[in-house]
This record gives sequence, C-alpha cells and structure tokens, in this order.
Amino acid sequence: MSDAAPRTPRPYVRRLPAWWVLTKGSWLLFLLREITSLFVAYVAVLLVVYARSVAAGPEAYEGFVAWTRRPGVVAWHLVVLAAVLWHTVTWFVATPTAIGRFVAGRRVAPAALVAGHYALWLAVSAALWWVLR
Repeated sequence: MSDAAPRTPRPYVRRLPAWWVLTKGSWLLFLLREITSLFVAYVAVLLVVYARSVAAGPEAYEGFVAWTRRPGVVAWHLVVLAAVLWHTVTWFVATPTAIGRFVAGRRVAPAALVAGHYALWLAVSAALWWVLR
C-alpha cells in the first residue's frame, strides 16, 4: 500500500492576457461604463461637501465656491459631467434588460421604458431648474 494521499484534480483556469478587455469593443465599453460609477460616487461626495459648507456658514460656503471656480477644478468637473452623462445614457439604454417589462400583466415595449426614463430625467431637470433659478 502507498502512503501517498490521492491526488485531487486541479480546476481548469483559462489563461487570459493582461489586457484582455481591450480585445473586444463591447467589453471595453462595459468596463468604461462601470468605471463611470466612480464619477457618480464623486458627485455624491461633492454634494455632501457642498451641503456641509452651506451648514458651516458663509465663510465655508465662499471657500467652497472659490475652490470650484479654479480652472483646474472646472476642467475636472467637465470631465466628471461627461462621465456622469455617459453613465446615465448607458443605464437608460440598458434599462429594458435590467428591470421587469410587465405592468399590470401587460408587456411594456423596451423603447417605452427608455423613453419614460428620458421623460422623467427631463421633468426632474426642469423642476430643479425652476426651483433653483
């Protein structure tokens, strides 16, 4: 008899090149869309900092506004805006596959779901513009 333990088979691990995501356009677009969620998180943190500066008083608020008016910050926020818009548009396009497509037992057309999201986006933007003008 042998004292050796029985060999357990090793799982198959497919080797991928380091930059495998660049080999197919759809994978790259998916990766870029996922990366844009970091920009969405940045905007959320920025809004919290903004609210804290408002709560801290006029001097803190003025300091925050002065920071946001720096040319480098303005350029950065244009990049952030583009990324957040890309994230939003790609989410609206993916909506029909991400949520259920039935209302009251009836099938809703994918185009109607996307159009509904755009209409809601426009309505909320118009309401915010009206309140904040």
